[in-house]
Amino acid sequence: MRYDEKVKEEALTQYLGGHSYLKISRDLNEQYGYTLHASTIKRWADRNLWQDRLAETREAIGNVAQKKAIDSL
Repeated sequence: MRYDEKVKEEALTQYLGGHSYLKISRDLNEQYGYTLHASTIKRWADRNLWQDRLAETREAIGNVAQKKAIDSL
């Protein structure tokens, strides 16, 4: 089954928010009425290098937090 890009974007957003593949699949299944398996989400993550995006997101958040800390001094 092909899933809409909206569903994949929602999965990515949840992944970047720290959710597990299982939690993401449960949430999306409930929200959209799918039978989307955690293994499918993992395959999307592997294929689309979500781990790299997560690292970039964490780095960006860290940079913002560091700048705020410096600015408050």
